[in-house]
Amino acid sequence: MYGSSMGTLNVDVTNDNGATYTNIFTKSGDQGNQWNEELVTLSLTGTVSFKITGIRGSSFRGDLAIDNFEVRETPSCPDPSALTISNLSSGSADL
Repeated sequence: MYGSSMGTLNVDVTNDNGATYTNIFTKSGDQGNQWNEELVTLSLTGTVSFKITGIRGSSFRGDLAIDNFEVRETPSCPDPSALTISNLSSGSADL
């Protein structure tokens, strides 16, 4: 999502054959000229379908791309986040 008039990206999901969609992710505006990874945790069962919608901004100056869309089982031990470092020395650090 890059550009001075970037619109909005919405991701919706359903597990009732499309009768009801629920928004699980939305992002708007310029996110920079870079690749960004986004993670969404779901707790659905059965067959699910996704609807990905890109909404145009106010002009042609915006570019939206999606790559490597995956659905996978939640790991038993998620990656750490929001780490802080304390007691930094030449051989160790506390996280």
